Amino acid sequence: MRQKDVAQEMEISAWTLVNWESGETTPRVRYGPRIIDFLGFDPLPDPANFGQEVWKLRWTRGLTQRQLAALLGVDESTVRDWERGEHQATVRLFRRFLDLALR
Repeated sequence: MRQKDVAQEMEISAWTLVNWESGETTPRVRYGPRIIDFLGFDPLPDPANFGQEVWKLRWTRGLTQRQLAALLGVDESTVRDWERGEHQATVRLFRRFLDLALR
């Protein structure tokens, strides 16, 4: 497929696609679901830790930290800290949520 066709199918500009492919920019989280739909699979590696799990969950669903925080009823900084590996006390609670959400 031509870049122009891929961009049109993904509903992005051709320049956006060119920038992603050249490494000039990385896709914003809102494009995660479109990329997965286009490819037909999730290209991200398996998460190695809880912070990566949170980030991957957000990316595959196209959610910002603020949006995920609102869904969970927590502060945006809590989601940010989870992704950084902080707030280990709340990790167990979020793991329960992930278990329920991913069933």
